[in-house]
Amino acid sequence: MSAFLPNCRVTILDAGAAVDANGDEVADGVPVAEHLPAFWAQKDQRTYDPVSGRRSIIRGYRVRLRPGTVVTEDQRIRRESDGLTAQVNQVDEQATLSVAGDVVVRAIAITR
Repeated sequence: MSAFLPNCRVTILDAGAAVDANGDEVADGVPVAEHLPAFWAQKDQRTYDPVSGRRSIIRGYRVRLRPGTVVTEDQRIRRESDGLTAQVNQVDEQATLSVAGDVVVRAIAITR
């Protein structure tokens, strides 16, 4: 077990779209948990598609949350300090025999 040292706060967003004050659909989704302490780390991977000639950056994130935090793979996670939002693609709970472990979320965002 490692020490939980949060470096930001996050919001978990439900899958689907939310509706703003004008009745327009927005892609962020509906917040299901807000202001959660988290440790957020990033790793970038650059790609190139020779057919289209487009370059992309795939940003991979590893987000560690407190034990018992409920996150599913169809949700999004948003860093509150800058609004960066990523799609959750894997959730693990790192438990030991005697202690509940932190929840580790792997998420990605693709930029062009």
